[in-house]
Amino acid sequence: MEDLKDLKITVSGTRGKSTVVRELHKIFHSNGYDTLSRETGLFPMAYYNDREIFLKRESSLPLNRLLEAKILLEMFSNQKKEVLIFENNAIRGSYMMGFNDFIHPDIVIIVTVTPDHVLDQGSTMEETITTFTDSIPRYAFAVFWTNHKNEYEALQKVFSKTKRKGIVLFSQLKDRERVILEAIEPIAESKGFKIKHLKKELKKAEDPLKELSAKINQRRFVNIGHINDPVHTYMAFLYIVSEENVKNVYVLFNFRADRTERFPMFIGAFLPLVSGFVEGVIVHSDSLGLSSKFISDRIRKDYSNQNLKVYTCEDYKELVKSVIPQIPEDAMIVMVGNTANDLGFEIISRSNLFLETYPILKEIPASSLLSIAEEA
Repeated sequence: MEDLKDLKITVSGTRGKSTVVRELHKIFHSNGYDTLSRETGLFPMAYYNDREIFLKRESSLPLNRLLEAKILLEMFSNQKKEVLIFENNAIRGSYMMGFNDFIHPDIVIIVTVTPDHVLDQGSTMEETITTFTDSIPRYAFAVFWTNHKNEYEALQKVFSKTKRKGIVLFSQLKDRERVILEAIEPIAESKGFKIKHLKKELKKAEDPLKELSAKINQRRFVNIGHINDPVHTYMAFLYIVSEENVKNVYVLFNFRADRTERFPMFIGAFLPLVSGFVEGVIVHSDSLGLSSKFISDRIRKDYSNQNLKVYTCEDYKELVKSVIPQIPEDAMIVMVGNTANDLGFEIISRSNLFLETYPILKEIPASSLLSIAEEA
């Protein structure tokens, strides 16, 4: 890659990569630095300062991602680039390593290592963390972030053995960008980059719904929305139900507008598998076309013979004020579909929930999960 006198950052991990790329791009650009960034995902985007570019893809993984980065750099070869922030797909170790070798980053950020990737990149959490760790060049400063205590402990255990430069961070989701920025700031400053503007915006926010939030804690919440795909979510759900032996189980479907492919996967595939285990469902959708009401009405129609209770909420306040009082206090509510949207963020931060992901993140072999699924 061309030798640029700039700050280069790659962002990998299993959940939250694109959001971290967007937030860091906003911060560096708002501080007056010419910044080129790229996020992958369902809607791949590139950003150059205040420009937004949709990246149309033709070829399949993983070749197009690397070519995409090369083409993007060629497109802006005549533009000033002081900061480079590129998302690195968590496809497999060799690809992540090759991408980092191409970008030659000063900083590599790993955002969470969640259970669906345990099955893809290792048989245990430690093996998966090792896959991510090995993809980080020795010359780069590594930043691991998580909001799950057992994952944090595993990250500390594995990373401490590597003797690499870096840090393992633990915080609530609402503080993610703030603590990551604080960790990389010394590296940025050593290269002449000063971060001042927007730092105040990343400070902890007060909870205007603190009194209402206390009510939500009366019910037990479990978050597996970060798993995203219905197969692993189903296996995790079965494990939770079998371990806890809870009678009143409710599923909270939390859908983001930019993840429309998950609507049919979870409503059409996941719900039929778990409908026999649950008393009811709560539906929240950010999409205007596939609204909360539209999805709820469809569920009521399809499950009219099963006495399945169906609730709808448009935001956190409605969830706490209108829906939660109708849920038994001894119930367990399991959030699936998504975590990283306004509703998920508010549940996590304002109610201090999900600071620990369910213990399924610990060393549960894939064979155990599969056996549970087969028995069901």
